[in-house]
Amino acid sequence: MIKSEAQVKKVKPTGKEQWEMVHNICTGLYLRTTAKGTKSYYYRYGINKKQRKCFLGVSPAMPLREAQRQHVELYNKVKSGVDVVLERQKAKAEAAAHVEGLTFAQLYQKWFEAHGQKLSAGTQANNETKYRVWIAPVIGHIKANMVQPQHIITIRDNALQQGKTAMAKAVIGLVSQIYKYGCSELLVDSWNPAQYIKSSHTVKAGTPWNDEQLKTILTTLDAPNPYHMGYTTRQAIKVLLYSGQRRSQIISTERDWLKFSDDGKTCAVEYPARVMKMGKPFVVYFPEVVTNIIKDTIKYSFESKYLFPSTFKGYGHVSPSHVSGSLKALLQGEGIPGTLHSARHTFLSGTIRIGCDPMIADGCLAHEIKTSAVASIYNFSQPYEKQRQVWELWAEHLTRVLDGTVDGDTGNVLKLFG
Repeated sequence: MIKSEAQVKKVKPTGKEQWEMVHNICTGLYLRTTAKGTKSYYYRYGINKKQRKCFLGVSPAMPLREAQRQHVELYNKVKSGVDVVLERQKAKAEAAAHVEGLTFAQLYQKWFEAHGQKLSAGTQANNETKYRVWIAPVIGHIKANMVQPQHIITIRDNALQQGKTAMAKAVIGLVSQIYKYGCSELLVDSWNPAQYIKSSHTVKAGTPWNDEQLKTILTTLDAPNPYHMGYTTRQAIKVLLYSGQRRSQIISTERDWLKFSDDGKTCAVEYPARVMKMGKPFVVYFPEVVTNIIKDTIKYSFESKYLFPSTFKGYGHVSPSHVSGSLKALLQGEGIPGTLHSARHTFLSGTIRIGCDPMIADGCLAHEIKTSAVASIYNFSQPYEKQRQVWELWAEHLTRVLDGTVDGDTGNVLKLFG
């Protein structure tokens, strides 16, 4: 029987699950040790001819004394006829139903009750003004789980249009703070729509291109020997524009990674973790128009294992600096602002503009969502089928841009996310 914290620490994994009784003033407290050594406290009891196991906490995060205290409380409840496991299940279901219908105004009120009242009177008044004047008119009535980055951008731009740069930054910070509280209390899903929003309209080095500029770039890339640009370099830049991927990732593509569909019209590439900045394997889908670019490139790559081989000694694939420098020369020659990284900004702002889900579009860029440790585990799974639809829609849009069949003004509407 375990009687002290020191004895808990001495328990070692044996390769199989262990249950050891823990001393307390009432019975039923146990320490469970998994085969890998994770230690957790449980209250085991019987009620209505059923055996129950009620989780209390993980050691050492939960000290032995705290486990003993909670155990006594639960023991007394069970003694009075309450099934504490069933009670927890009902409370969880009610909380889930409540969260589903929680508006941002209600989330703000809960945050204020938990944290806002601890602030000074002046800070409280400032936060209330930010919420009432800038935030509430845009998202106060919207369900907290339905607020999108576009809503935060609207709040920001409303402040910027009145010349209130500092206020624009402050309201983004306040919304982000409220969502961090909501995530920690499980009041909202584990993502923050204000997380990537910049406090200004543009990012100088990554200003997105509008459709007219995209057409100029793509048309120039198809011209014979534009700006003394090599063939594989041009093809790599095209794939970057269509896919939104990083330069280092695309130029390192190996031919063996290509997986063509049965009809050969489309293909996908599974990039290994070693070439991904996020440190995880990632699959990129290439629609028919991009697959045709890749097929043409393969004809030129001959025996190289790389899709975009270099013609210079010292590189297995085309030089990353050569890709950046070549596009820079094109942009300067055509009078278009931006850099190679603008391709990623353009992909994201453009896909959102044509109606794609912001979270799915952002996922296509292989950004790692930084939330809680638990959320990062769930975010490990790539929603490939939804992302595939985004890549298809973007390819269709660029095809219409080149054909001149895009309807309406499709200039830079959304300039967001770093």
